[in-house]
Amino acid sequence: MQKLIKALLSDAPTATGSHQHSPSVEAAGESLPKLAPRPVRADEVFDAAPLRSQLASEAKKSKTQSSAAKKQIARLAQQVAERLASCGWAVLDGLFDSSESAAVRAEMEQLEPHFHASEIWVGHQAAVGAQMTMPDIRGDRVLWMCGHHPQRSSTPWSHANTSQSGSDFAPGEDPHALQPCSSSIRQTAREETAKPSLRTGGARRVQPSERWLNRHLSGMLDAMDALVLGLKEAPNTGRCANLADRSDAMLAVYPETGARFQRHVDNTAGDGRRLTFLCYMNEEWGATDGGELCMHPTGSQPVLVAPAAGRLALFFADTMPHEVLPARRHRYSVNVWYYDTEERARAEHEAATRGRIGGGTGAAPISDADNAAAKGFLQQVLGGGNGRPAERAELERLANEAERLPPGAAHVVAQVTMGSRAAPDVKPTDVAASLRAMVPAALDALRGDLSVMRTS
Repeated sequence: MQKLIKALLSDAPTATGSHQHSPSVEAAGESLPKLAPRPVRADEVFDAAPLRSQLASEAKKSKTQSSAAKKQIARLAQQVAERLASCGWAVLDGLFDSSESAAVRAEMEQLEPHFHASEIWVGHQAAVGAQMTMPDIRGDRVLWMCGHHPQRSSTPWSHANTSQSGSDFAPGEDPHALQPCSSSIRQTAREETAKPSLRTGGARRVQPSERWLNRHLSGMLDAMDALVLGLKEAPNTGRCANLADRSDAMLAVYPETGARFQRHVDNTAGDGRRLTFLCYMNEEWGATDGGELCMHPTGSQPVLVAPAAGRLALFFADTMPHEVLPARRHRYSVNVWYYDTEERARAEHEAATRGRIGGGTGAAPISDADNAAAKGFLQQVLGGGNGRPAERAELERLANEAERLPPGAAHVVAQVTMGSRAAPDVKPTDVAASLRAMVPAALDALRGDLSVMRTS
């Protein structure tokens, strides 16, 4: 069930050529609020201690202890539900002690060589656009981790299937263990960590330890799942009542070179994501280290949340504008998104019948080749000036390139640059004519428009 929607929402290229799991970019509208952000206050932060019962290091509990832990989690979930209802966000501290935080971070560091540059979705609409790597807007590096969903984890509250089937794995692999989604990365990571005695030819047997790969990361996910289960079952749970299952886990690192993520909203396409949930594992994070999560609640002062070790942050994925400020130290986090059952069912239906999610009705699916051509062209539009003012010769060069676009790619480019004002039957020659009619200053303005994150 999750496989199709993840293909549409993940960073990886897919056969559908449709909207993927990257936030959207649109033209600049009204200026953003100028309220100065404030640090989250101590009295606004909940104690995550009840969730520690889900960590791998504390998994063995008596029945009495387990029952008490569930009651504590239920009480905590009710408090979090009330905060989400009133503010749209919540923050918890104390999931890890220093050694547990170091263990989780060590598992991420082991995989870090396999992280790749993240992308954003450039376009006026969430349904039509192009995946772009733009470090000035989003500078983190990420790795998607499949497996260890709630039905397999120690918090079995979901009936949903995992995002990959057994056929996606080689003989001997455990499809339920928390591992990189990429088969080539899984193979390389195993070879890097395998004992010399296990690096032999022939058929490969599942080693007992493989079922507990990345066990500290798995325990952290169990804790997050346990809280969301509590939210789902809490009285007056509001918008969390229909939560069911979550995305695969996205490991993220923001390099210390000032990597950031401009203001955006995660779910602008109605793809089913209701709750964004983050966990941080950065010891001794200081005030000068930057990298804060900055949330922008409607009508309220922005709130700064430092990415301190053992801290959890959650907010509504479809309504909360947020950003990550420039990081001056290596910044580690894990992101997951929890789905609303009804919205996700609608999104899956759209994905199955139209090949994409969101946007107007009656639009034909866009092919991978069209997206690739549009992406290459838009990269030229965005990066051609290298910070210099545009020139007439540059517009003519882009117009010549536009004439060579496939018709589907021309449609994508028109939707990206014009949104709903674009004609449904736009042709490559139309895009070229528009470029030739522009003055250089208009190209500079277009580049500025395409570098502003969607905020509503």
